[in-house]
Amino acid sequence: MAGRAPQVEEEDASELKLGHEFQEARCLMISEVAVVLDAYVNRRKEEAPDEQPNAVFEKCMEYCKRFNRFENPDAVHSVRELLSNQDLYEFEVGVIGNLVPENAQEAKALVPTLEDQRELEDEDIDQMLGTLHTYKTLQ
Repeated sequence: MAGRAPQVEEEDASELKLGHEFQEARCLMISEVAVVLDAYVNRRKEEAPDEQPNAVFEKCMEYCKRFNRFENPDAVHSVRELLSNQDLYEFEVGVIGNLVPENAQEAKALVPTLEDQRELEDEDIDQMLGTLHTYKTLQ
């Protein structure tokens, strides 16, 4: 008699079921990726000034530039610090940092798990988002 295959839990980001591989992973915001890629480009320009990035790297840079919400590296650091000090899961930090919702209602529509957050009230979310928007304008 053949054994039963183990049942695999279905992934669902709206319930933070992201799969085993992502349980402890740190989610980078697009702005953080842009900072890392810019630093890499600057270092490579010094080490090999005639070398050009490949097409895939260029596409990654274009994507980051297009969807980057915080261009100033200090603002990017402040955003990460602000969001990491909230009662948020890594996935939520990444989504909120990338999409920068206007208010708590929009944030909860984009990140359904905020609805059942520990002690995060709408006023707390609105205050956090207001600070994020301040970082956006300081660039």
